[in-house]
Amino acid sequence: PNKHKKISKYTKPILVEPYKFIKNFEKLKSAVEQDSRIRLLTRYYERDEIASLMNVCDAYVSLHRSEGFGLTLAEAMILRKPVIATDYSGNTDFMNEKNSFPVPYTLIPLTRDYGPYKKGNVWANPNIREAAKRMRLLASEKEIALKKAMEGQRYVISNLNSGVVGKKIEERLEEIKTHLIYSSLK
Repeated sequence: PNKHKKISKYTKPILVEPYKFIKNFEKLKSAVEQDSRIRLLTRYYERDEIASLMNVCDAYVSLHRSEGFGLTLAEAMILRKPVIATDYSGNTDFMNEKNSFPVPYTLIPLTRDYGPYKKGNVWANPNIREAAKRMRLLASEKEIALKKAMEGQRYVISNLNSGVVGKKIEERLEEIKTHLIYSSLK
C-alpha cells in the first residue's frame, strides 16, 4: 500500500539527512515552514517507503557531491521519472543529455573531514543555478521532460538489466583470468 498517497503533485518533498555539517540547516527548516507545498523529510526510510515516495514524485533530483553507482537514480529512470542529477560519479555511466538532465559541477577540495569524506579529497559542487534551470524546464516543458524520462527508462531497462550486466561481469572475469594465466607464465 502506498503510504504517501496524500502527497499531491503540488507537494515538493525534500529528503535531507540533518548532519552537523549541513550549513544553514535551521535556515532551510525555517524557509520550508513558510511554504505548505514543501515537506522536509529528515528520517531514514524503509525500502518500500522510498519506492512509494518515488512512485508519486514528478521528478527525481540528486544534487550529490559524490555518488556510488546511483541506484536510486536508475530506479527513478525505470519508473519513467525525469532525473536531474550532478553530472559526476557512477551515475555518469548511464545518465546523459539524451535520457536525463545532468547538472554541471566544479570539483572542490575538502578542507576538513565531512563524515566519511576526508580532508584533502575532492567532491563535486553542483551548480545550483543550472539545477534550478533544469527544474524550471521540467515544470514548463512537460513534453521534453516526458521524452527524456521515456528515453531514460528505455536505456536503463535495455542496458542495466541482469542479462546485460551478467554478461559484462562474465567478460571481465574472463579478462582477469586470462591476465592471471598470462602473468603466471612469465
